[in-house]
Amino acid sequence: MSTTKSKQKTPKTHKALLKTPDLDKPKLSFYKTPSKVLSFDAILSWYFYWIFLGVLSSIGLGSGLHTFVLFLGPFIAKVTFLAHECGNTSFYTYGPKKFICRDQSNDYLTFTKIYSKVFLECFFWGAGTALGELPPYFLARAAASGKTPTKTSKNAKNADNFSSKLKKKATDLVLVVLERYAFIGILIFASIPNPLFDLAGIMCGHFGIPFWTFFGATLIGKALIKSGIQSSVVIFAFSKEFVDVLIKIINNVSPNLENVVSDFIEAQKTSMAGNLEPEKTNFSIISAAWNLTILFMILYFLVGLLETLAESYQKTLESPKKTL
Repeated sequence: MSTTKSKQKTPKTHKALLKTPDLDKPKLSFYKTPSKVLSFDAILSWYFYWIFLGVLSSIGLGSGLHTFVLFLGPFIAKVTFLAHECGNTSFYTYGPKKFICRDQSNDYLTFTKIYSKVFLECFFWGAGTALGELPPYFLARAAASGKTPTKTSKNAKNADNFSSKLKKKATDLVLVVLERYAFIGILIFASIPNPLFDLAGIMCGHFGIPFWTFFGATLIGKALIKSGIQSSVVIFAFSKEFVDVLIKIINNVSPNLENVVSDFIEAQKTSMAGNLEPEKTNFSIISAAWNLTILFMILYFLVGLLETLAESYQKTLESPKKTL
């Protein structure tokens, strides 16, 4: 009887030993894939990548790199295409198994399902664009620190003869909106894609708008409203319904062109679904031209950024001489 009792008690100890954690497994695992586990630093680097692209898009006083057209827009289009091809959004957008259909189903795809799939990437990209607007604000704030607001406002309204009337009216409009409405005015300028927001950032720093008023409105406008509008347009433009309507319109104009466009779309869908490898030989010239375009735009951005830094440094060297 004693031997039987000991045999019955031993499995409990074995179960306790089986519950001990495996030291070989990673301790931080937030995003699991079928083959590997992405750690926290991989997720952090992924979203920091979009923040960096957002900074490149807005920094440089209008000469920034158009990272939405080059990176975020194609990413949203790829997610939209694959969602309609798979019939669901249960696929990974980054990692070793990214953009591969795990299962195909005929679920009803809504706009919110696709938008929620790309929301974080759009948000962090927009947050990066808001961070890129800070250097003009701080430079203008530092330049206007030794001047009175009354003198600077008179100088701003008395534009030189070389400036055009349209530019003067736009400057006066931005100035009036910032003086009267502050947070709401900055939010409106940040939410709508326009080339005047760099001017708004400079004026906010020049006329002493508080930092959190400027940055808070800029962050909400760019990270939530502006990126939401742009991503919604891309999702709608690359949805299955809109693509079918576009193919019908092309068919009415030229049936041969319709065949080329439809074949290209089907090839992209099958390659993104993971069923076929993308045909690199057919589009080698296009990919090479695209890479060269991106390279030239990056070089142009770097040259413009170096010029603005050199001009600001030259002004700091000349400012003590003028005061003397």
